[in-house]
Amino acid sequence: MSTKEETALAEKALKFVLEHYEPARKAFELADAEICKAKVKVGEYLFKEFFDADLETMDGEKKYNPKKENSYKLLLEMDDFPISRSGVRNMVWIGYQSEWLKQKRVNLTQLIESGKVGYTGLVRMSSMKNTDKKLLLIKEIEERKTAYTISELKGRITALSKDPVTFPPDFEEVMSSGWMQEVLREKVTLAAQGVELPAEVTEIALKKFLDDLKNAKDFGHEPNKGITKSRATEMALSIRAALQKAHAYVSKLHLALEIVTKKEEDTTAATG
Repeated sequence: MSTKEETALAEKALKFVLEHYEPARKAFELADAEICKAKVKVGEYLFKEFFDADLETMDGEKKYNPKKENSYKLLLEMDDFPISRSGVRNMVWIGYQSEWLKQKRVNLTQLIESGKVGYTGLVRMSSMKNTDKKLLLIKEIEERKTAYTISELKGRITALSKDPVTFPPDFEEVMSSGWMQEVLREKVTLAAQGVELPAEVTEIALKKFLDDLKNAKDFGHEPNKGITKSRATEMALSIRAALQKAHAYVSKLHLALEIVTKKEEDTTAATG
């Protein structure tokens, strides 16, 4: 086939796909959004009717205890009730989440219609506590050009839900001097095939190390923000090397102290 014929075939296939696939895809996405909004609405209703829309109790204790338990059980046992027990629980948690978001002036319906988050995503988000971290996640979702995949969203929720790692006030000072600086200088020199490099190069490597350490603390292995697993392994090796140097030096100090102390004791005994 000539180039012209190949191009014509590709364009013909594109036209066919757009004609047959795109309308169905758009209809599916629209229906999916409508189902999602319906589930949120049902969740809000169930949360209001059977849990008295009690945000404080649900948020504080994170317990699933219907306040109108008998009626709630009767509803689930009705033959015509179309939702599974686990499905109801998910909807109630989403209803609880939705009520809280309304108080924070978050338009959940608009977020769903934008295609940035679906029902499974809302279920994932409902596992988070209703705090500023959830609002931060929603802001991220709104500002993204494309929606998170479920796997990406799960990872982001995990990262945000972790308690922040705290370092002692002098941690950066300790990391930026002494053993770590010596280890990094050796690594930089080795990378340059034994050429002794100026101190400024070590300072750059040290700054990069501390910046990566901060990113690891704040974002873990999150793409574009945290550090890669290979970088984490490399940093761990550097820290272990620094620890070994520190332990070796401390052992020598202890030995020196023993020698000095023994000499003092011997001198005292001789004098006595």
